[in-house]
Amino acid sequence: MIIYNIKTKAFTLVELIITITILAILATIAFINLGNYPADSRDAVRKSDLRTIEKAMTIYYIENGRYPTPDKDPVDGKTYFGEKAFQELGKINKLPLDPTTGKPYRYISLGVGYILVAELENGELFRVDHSRLAFQTCGMDLNSLYNKYGGNAGVDSNVGAFTAMKADGTIKSWGSPYYGGTGYPTEKGFIKVFPTFDGFLAINPYGKISYWGDGSINVPEEEGFIKIYSNSNSYTAMKVDGTLKTFGKGSSSQAPDGEFREVYSTSFSFAAITKDGEIKTWGYPGTGGTGGPSGNGWVKIYSNNNSFSALNQDGTIFTWPTRQYSPPSGKKFKKIIPHYPFIGLDVEGTMHIWGHSNSLSYHWKKDGWIDIFYKWGQPIGINNDGHLYSNYGKKRKPENYKKIFIANNSIIILDNNGRIYDFFNRNTGLPNSTGWKDIVTTPDAFTAINEDGSLYSKGFYNDNNNMIPLPNAPEGKFVKVFSNTGSFIAMDEKGCLKSWGHPDFGGTNAPTDCGRIEVNGSRVDDLEDCSQM
Repeated sequence: MIIYNIKTKAFTLVELIITITILAILATIAFINLGNYPADSRDAVRKSDLRTIEKAMTIYYIENGRYPTPDKDPVDGKTYFGEKAFQELGKINKLPLDPTTGKPYRYISLGVGYILVAELENGELFRVDHSRLAFQTCGMDLNSLYNKYGGNAGVDSNVGAFTAMKADGTIKSWGSPYYGGTGYPTEKGFIKVFPTFDGFLAINPYGKISYWGDGSINVPEEEGFIKIYSNSNSYTAMKVDGTLKTFGKGSSSQAPDGEFREVYSTSFSFAAITKDGEIKTWGYPGTGGTGGPSGNGWVKIYSNNNSFSALNQDGTIFTWPTRQYSPPSGKKFKKIIPHYPFIGLDVEGTMHIWGHSNSLSYHWKKDGWIDIFYKWGQPIGINNDGHLYSNYGKKRKPENYKKIFIANNSIIILDNNGRIYDFFNRNTGLPNSTGWKDIVTTPDAFTAINEDGSLYSKGFYNDNNNMIPLPNAPEGKFVKVFSNTGSFIAMDEKGCLKSWGHPDFGGTNAPTDCGRIEVNGSRVDDLEDCSQM
């Protein structure tokens, strides 16, 4: 008899438990990965669809000088890249649709720009953003308001806070809570921030408005806005077709019907020019809400706190509501500044004044004016007698000057050699170096920017009527400086920010993360040649 000694080797109980556990973990991982695959695949389709539309839109714009008209939903008023836009574009074989909903993608037309939007599986918005040209202005931080717009703009600048935006549309505010330094929205995707006197407004890719600042207001529910104007307590938003909507704390008067090309403001009123050159007004009558001119041909409006002055293409000037002193007739003006009252320089070199007064101080009563400026409420004139005149007096005009600024009751000159100096007092300790390319101001201080990225600051900030010396500018290489009434913000080439000045007005606590592209509505690449200068 043959006897076989068979020994069967099997898993022990412990080994079996370990094996089952490992298999369970691997199965779970596989399930998670496979479960995400359809979602990732659908998101890839959405992104590919938008890029396909983008390429076709680029060709269409080159051929036609515009973008296709979006489809508008008759119920909710939202716009899409639907059948109508698809047929007009004519360069795609099949209308792209969301792989889950089967609906067309959002398409917001901005005239000279557009935005395509798809909602991803995680709820985030993926966008193809060509909106930059639609918002290519010189921005509205406080420095821009006075040194680029000459004080003549249809929007206030923020007094005591800053808001910085990243390329992904996320924003952060800091500074006084009474001016919008807190309470900012946290979602992504905003495309433009508009500062106001005591807060901020922002527009998302759909053209919907958000507000944060001193108190709360009821913003419009509809979408499609591309621009916002403001006075001291109200806001007027414009859509791409030029229609307007007024809202805010003092918005008892609604914007008129029509299609407009530009809006201007006084303290409590608005005036707008239609695409046909008419002027419409609304708001408080005492600051120009009524009494505007009739007829067509109006090309520009100048405004101070209390009055408007409109220029017609035939050279006529009409001022309201105060017409105590009328503007001169038969004169062709090369510049008008919104002083209180208005000051105009005609082509013959004579200065005129109208509105609330017609009395020029003695040193303005002459001919031969070459140019006039308006800085922080102060007129400055250059005369061919070789002098610069201001309310501070007169002195031999600066040679080879490039720009003129007012800060801390001083006139600061930036010349074509890249030097800066105090016009009335050369012995003020300003740097003797060259290479200075621009100056940013507050009412009581200035910061100069050098070509090498270095900064120089001088002046004060007002803390409850106590004039506190401004801290030194930060060290580093910076590309842009922004300001409000008491503080400065510097941005480097990586979008990192440094702040200094009034601690309650944003002079401290700037965000520590980088990647910022905009502060208070002004971007690094903003145009110097602004439409309202």
